[in-house]
Amino acid sequence: SGHSPNGMEIHPVLSIVFNPGPTVSPTVTGPTPVPVVTAAATPSIVTPLTGTNLIQNGDFENGDLGWHAAPNVITNQTQAKSGFWLAWLGGYGRTHTDTLSQTVSLPSGASSATLSFWLHIETDEIKPSPFDTLQIQIADEAGNVLKTLHTFSNVDETPHFERVHFDVTASLGQRVQVRFVVSEDAQKRTSFFIDSVQLVTTP
Repeated sequence: SGHSPNGMEIHPVLSIVFNPGPTVSPTVTGPTPVPVVTAAATPSIVTPLTGTNLIQNGDFENGDLGWHAAPNVITNQTQAKSGFWLAWLGGYGRTHTDTLSQTVSLPSGASSATLSFWLHIETDEIKPSPFDTLQIQIADEAGNVLKTLHTFSNVDETPHFERVHFDVTASLGQRVQVRFVVSEDAQKRTSFFIDSVQLVTTP
């Protein structure tokens, strides 16, 4: 595994056979996924969602299509969860705010709605205090915050991408913004990497 300077993914060759004999199905194994350990009513690991995804370009492979983002947030300059593009908020090490949002219309006839994405947090902060934060918000079309679903911080640093999800059923029947807001303090950088955003409704 690894990451090259030009952004290409590097994959190991797990097996190769020339002039094979009788077909034998290879077995490929890998590390067991590490679950997200969270308290009740906070993000947790989820199984793949099924239903209608309302988020456009949630994997960012089409750049900023569908998104309103601060400069340089949507990028291919670091390792994405999948593909080549992701959202990179923060990482400046000075007083700074980054935003990322998309406006969606949630149908009133659905029975549930779930917001999910993959998140990876890297930090240079040492003290176990929340100096740099990522807020997950639901706002109205004018940008007024209706609800802050959760606040992550440098304290939540993760060694790899982890999938989190939130119940946003209460927003059904409304046109809202899904917003990610990162605020860094004046010292030591924290980077919040987001990929594969989905807002799925079920009948």
